[in-house]
Amino acid sequence: MKAAKLWILVPGFALLLAACGGGKPKAKVAIEEAKAGRDQELFRNATDEVRNGHYDSARVLYNTILNTYPDSPLTGVTKLAVPDSFYLEGGSKNLAQAEAGYREWLQFFPDNPIADDVRLKIAEIHMRQVMSPDRDITHARLAEKELKEIIRLNPNSAKKPEVVERVDEIQEYLAAHELSSRASTTTSAMPRWPLKCGPRRY
Repeated sequence: MKAAKLWILVPGFALLLAACGGGKPKAKVAIEEAKAGRDQELFRNATDEVRNGHYDSARVLYNTILNTYPDSPLTGVTKLAVPDSFYLEGGSKNLAQAEAGYREWLQFFPDNPIADDVRLKIAEIHMRQVMSPDRDITHARLAEKELKEIIRLNPNSAKKPEVVERVDEIQEYLAAHELSSRASTTTSAMPRWPLKCGPRRY
């Protein structure tokens, strides 16, 4: 019962951290002997490292939990905290790592109560990389696909109003792209980009 309570409380905390802010490389791990309560201490230390912008150090600690304490009640939230750290660090390479981590988490916990939040983070990863409408629209298309998938998988999602708003925003962007493709639309006539996809509180 205690483990279940931890699972309910801590995932929201990991997503709150994220809101503030190809091949899969081998994870760096600190080798140590398993000790009672040490997993919780490692998680607190890793979270502090993320807050201080020490993302590599944080991931070493998170991966140590996953490898040394595979049965820890913190396993689920730690698996989520790793891609959260990549999302916070930013940059195209790190965002790609974040997306891969979020997708892996969804494979393990597809029916978790915060699964829609995680799917929304994947859409936000692409929205953060959207450029002006007269340039490549790949990320806009991918964001639209991910947003619509949330509604398809869970039509009654609590996130539906926000998702619908994001879909409208993406479609506005795509319409502007279509206009720029048909005529020489001036930048001043277009909506301002990138999209309003700053950190959200969950």
